[in-house]
Amino acid sequence: MNKSRLDELLEQKYSSEFRPLASQAPRSPPPSIHVHQPGAVGENRHVPRQAYQANEFWVVPLVVERAPAPAPPTPPPVAPSPPPRRRPARVPPPPRRAPLPAPLPPQRAPCCSFCYKVAAQWAAEQGVQVPSKNDYGYWSSHSLMGRYSVVTCPVLRRVICGHCGATGDHAHTTRFHEQHWQDFE
Repeated sequence: MNKSRLDELLEQKYSSEFRPLASQAPRSPPPSIHVHQPGAVGENRHVPRQAYQANEFWVVPLVVERAPAPAPPTPPPVAPSPPPRRRPARVPPPPRRAPLPAPLPPQRAPCCSFCYKVAAQWAAEQGVQVPSKNDYGYWSSHSLMGRYSVVTCPVLRRVICGHCGATGDHAHTTRFHEQHWQDFE
């Protein structure tokens, strides 16, 4: 919309379009004022009765009487909660200990059967008493074989088999090779 059209619309007089209707009935008078008994609330605030004139605007003073504020609703009574139950002091049980394992038999010292046979054979040749396997000697410082059938005896590791030439991890004597020939074929 352009500015000139807006100015035209603002300058027009619209009073002819909004005429009061002739068939309109005159206003009814305000409700009658009820006079209270002497000493009642608002007794000095009445407006004396006046005659009603047509097209006359009535002003009636507004009388505001405040009622006392309603009391806040009381919450429903709540049953008192029982006192908290006190548990008796609980003494913790002593810590559980795993049962001790049965004592193991005393560990036998490692014994290399190859070194013991060499020592027993030497003692028999010399006429000396043959030692027991449980006695301490150079044969009780190591075992013949370790894991996975690997030779751990330092003396046997240096022996070379006369038939197959095995030495080191798979070393054995020539006599052992002859006794167990089916294992080496």
